[in-house]
Amino acid sequence: MWKILVVDDNPSILEAVSLVLSRRKMEVITLEDPAALHDYIARFEPDVLLMDIAMGSYDGRRLCREIKTSPEESKLPVILFSARNYSEESIRFCKADSMIAKPFRIDELYNVVSNLLPSA
Repeated sequence: MWKILVVDDNPSILEAVSLVLSRRKMEVITLEDPAALHDYIARFEPDVLLMDIAMGSYDGRRLCREIKTSPEESKLPVILFSARNYSEESIRFCKADSMIAKPFRIDELYNVVSNLLPSA
């Protein structure tokens, strides 16, 4: 079973995304506090990370850049999502594997996540 780590400071979003992906036979781990992100990655070893950009004092693009430049975490596919508009350049700079605009359709979310899962 694939493990998906979802990071968002909005519990409603975490619940909705968890429900959608769990129905597709994915194990979903949710995290509301981005400060624990690296610990969760090490502990749960997710196959994909789905992360909001705007989370209080945390910027998902900065966190993504940290992951992508870390020797231990760099291979982890990262999908960013946000209701705000961000420049394509800022998304490329942080090396995110994909970006989804909120609100997103269920099939769009599933397709983006599925496309980044490692081969069986």
